[in-house]
This record gives sequence, C-alpha cells and structure tokens, in this order.
Amino acid sequence: MQEILTLKESLRNALELYIKKHPQLSMRAIAKKSGVNRYFLSKLLDTKDPTLSLDLNQVLILSKYISNRESITEVIDSSNQNIKEVLKQVFAVDYEENRKIIASEIYEKVDINDKYTYFVLVLATYDLGTKHEFIQKILGERGENVLKELLDQKILVKKDGRIKLRKGNDFTYDFKVMIQRIPDYLGYYRQERALKKENFLHVISEGINITALHEIQKIHASAYKQISKIISKKENRGDIPMFSMSCMDRLIESVDKK
Repeated sequence: MQEILTLKESLRNALELYIKKHPQLSMRAIAKKSGVNRYFLSKLLDTKDPTLSLDLNQVLILSKYISNRESITEVIDSSNQNIKEVLKQVFAVDYEENRKIIASEIYEKVDINDKYTYFVLVLATYDLGTKHEFIQKILGERGENVLKELLDQKILVKKDGRIKLRKGNDFTYDFKVMIQRIPDYLGYYRQERALKKENFLHVISEGINITALHEIQKIHASAYKQISKIISKKENRGDIPMFSMSCMDRLIESVDKK
C-alpha cells in the first residue's frame, strides 16, 4: 500500500511539474497527446482521492510521455527515484542483460490487438530474427498475409534470409495486450512434450496469508530473472521459438493485510 501511495505522489509531482512547464496545454490536450485517460489524470491530481490502486498501463504511458522516452529502461532511468524503484519492481527489467528498445511507432501503423500481427512481430523480435518458414508453419496463410503487409510498411525487413524488426528489438509492455494473448500462447502447449522435459505447466490455488503471498511473488520474479539471463546469452541463441510465461494473483480485490 505504501508503495502505491509513494508512486501516486511521485507521479502527481511529475505531472504538476510538466503542467507548470507547459501552461498552454489543457488537461484534455495532455490526455489526447499522451494517450492517458483524462479520468486517470484527474484522480492522480486529486490529493484527497482515497484509491489505493493504479492502472499500470496508464502509469507507463504517462511516464513515457512526461519523460519523452521510448524504451521502458529509458523511462525508468529518467524517472525520479521513487517512481524508478516501483517501475523496476513492476516491470522486472534486467539492466545488465535485457536493455530492450521499444519501437513505439509500430502502434500507430498496425493493430497490435490482432493475434496474427502480434505473433509475427514477436517472432521478428528474436535476436537472430525469424525464418519465413516459421511464420508459415506457426500462423498459416493469415500470418503470411500479415508478414507481407508489415514488410510493405517497412516495419519488418529481410536480412540474411531472416526477418527482423526494422528498428529496435521489442514493441510492447502493454499489460492489456499480454493478457489477451495468454490463451493464444497456451494454445501451443503440448502435453506430450512434458515427457521430454521440454515444457512445464502448473496451477496451484490455496488460501494463504499476506506473508506467503509476497514470498510467492518473489519466487516468480526470481524465476523471470533467471530465465531472462539464460536467454540473453549469445551462446544460447537458436531457432526454437520458445515462450515462457508466469502469472500469479489473488481471486479477490481486497485482502486482510494482517
């Protein structure tokens, strides 16, 4: 709870400073230019607002707008210390191994919510790029059509027989998009590969206390960092289009903090 209050106060201060530097911009104009919900801005500026939650998509979009940065690491680096600490926890960015550049202009040219567009872009973000045949095998004719459109728009390029993003190597940290795609990722899970120790799936649900909840969150965050470290090593690069996801939360909105 204290982290949320600290983040709200820090964001409020950053927004107030931005407004002071740009007095010609109304709240409506800031909302339109930044892509942040005007209701979110109003609640953020309301010092008496009792809400103890924040839309992290809106936090990220506002932070990117105020800091005028494209990548999540650049946003975090340019934020004040309070915002920086919270964003680092939320987005689990590995500063040594995983400094990804977000090609944000992609959002203006494609429908990122479209499953086929999303997965073609994902494949193109691989360090080695992807092969045309993989897009065909994984996404079929619709994937082929999307690939052609993205090549025509020069969002993707062909180089040395592989397909890559023209700029950067990542394109989204949008929670809403990721949540939409989780069922699609799970559609590729195959039980028979578990016998070969090539995949893993688990679901655990139990009533626990707040201490245990925080301990489990740390385990998930630690696992992410370990996986990210393995993926980041050049000697581990290859042509297997692997995916890994981790998700935990509670089934109710409010909990007893005791």
